[in-house]
Amino acid sequence: MKRPVVLISAHKQTLDTGLVFYGTSYQVIEAVQAAGGLPLVVSDIAGGISFEQLADLADALVLSGGSDIDPIRFRQTNDRELSRNIDHDRDEFEFQLTDRFVQQKKPIMGICRGMQILNVYFGGDLYQDILAGLDIDYPYAVDHPITSVEGTYLHQLFGKQFPGNSLHHQSVAALGEGLVAAAYDSNHNQVVEAFYHESLPIYGVQWHPEKMFGKYLNDKDYVDMMPLFKLFLSSVK
Repeated sequence: MKRPVVLISAHKQTLDTGLVFYGTSYQVIEAVQAAGGLPLVVSDIAGGISFEQLADLADALVLSGGSDIDPIRFRQTNDRELSRNIDHDRDEFEFQLTDRFVQQKKPIMGICRGMQILNVYFGGDLYQDILAGLDIDYPYAVDHPITSVEGTYLHQLFGKQFPGNSLHHQSVAALGEGLVAAAYDSNHNQVVEAFYHESLPIYGVQWHPEKMFGKYLNDKDYVDMMPLFKLFLSSVK
């Protein structure tokens, strides 16, 4: 059986030596491959890329984690420099890719930053910083329980509550058009942890499921997230 080609968006980085490279978490690549996909990492490193050709070439798209999105994309200013390490080229590249895959109704999974890209693409907005935006005690990079919404794909896969990792300080505020919340932070129900699109094969998760499968489970009290990646790839036509 032919493996579906899955584009994985990457970031561009310039070293002090001037060397430019692009990449993403190797765990995302492993997760896509383990789920049955053929991963292909892409970045707008040279410019002039045909987004239509990329969308025609691939069967699905993973928008990976990374730096903050420029607040101008969701009608805000960078108040108090809350948004950090903004990469304008990556923002534009991922919005263009998202647009082509949406037009072709091909599956998209957004992870962390990728979930936020999807929300902004569909007209939603973000809290530039959870502590500043919600005035809650929200520890960064600390595992916490996630509560799924009954009847959603996450509830069906993992039950009512499961542990997740946290590597973000921005968060979804108002949901974009057509997006439906699928999970919340169990300790702070103002923080949306996952969503899906009501009519398109689009999924967004705020945690990093690629760090929660197979050998990466280690002795942590995680559930294996491989079923999530397999569900995503099962949406390929």
